[in-house]
Amino acid sequence: MQVPQPSNTLSLIFTIAVVASVVIQAAVFIGLFIAVSAALKKIMKITEQVTAKAMPIVSDVHNIMQDVTPKIKTISSQVTSVVEDVTPKVKTISSHLVEMSSTLRDQTKHVNSTVDDVVDKTRVQANKVDDMVSAVLGSISHAGSAVQSGVAKPVRKVGSVLNGFRVGLDTLFNHRSHAKSNGAAQDIVEEEPVTGGDKADPSSQTIHPPPTTSSPL
Repeated sequence: MQVPQPSNTLSLIFTIAVVASVVIQAAVFIGLFIAVSAALKKIMKITEQVTAKAMPIVSDVHNIMQDVTPKIKTISSQVTSVVEDVTPKVKTISSHLVEMSSTLRDQTKHVNSTVDDVVDKTRVQANKVDDMVSAVLGSISHAGSAVQSGVAKPVRKVGSVLNGFRVGLDTLFNHRSHAKSNGAAQDIVEEEPVTGGDKADPSSQTIHPPPTTSSPL
């Protein structure tokens, strides 16, 4: 019986190891292939489901885009024409606004200067009017005092004259009434008879006033 040589044993072991590794790799690759195939099948099913559900949506979107595209083109053309038409007007309006703002600024400055001038003139006139009113009031007060003093003296003189005239009239009327009363008393004494042969002294006779009669109510 021959004993195998060590080199042949090593080569055999190396060959077995290589074959085992190849078998293991083949098994791994086969497992990966099976897993990938299963995953691909699932992906295909999902893709088919998504396609079945997405195709109607895609077709609807396509139809909508076909329907909306001319309208969008029409609106864009209209917007473009409007913008082209409005642009010069906007430029004109902006230029007019600039001119108006400058004009308003100039007019505001002119009005401010005019108002300041009017205020100054009004203040001067007000001062003049104040001085005139003060002078007029002073003249009026002076004239009033002069008129009062000039009128009071004649009024006092006229009052004294009237008082003297009234006193004279009162004295005259009192004198006449006293004379009339004395004459009436003398007539009454002469008409009375003398009793006892003696003449009555007129001074001793009493004058009886006539009876007064009350007027009926």
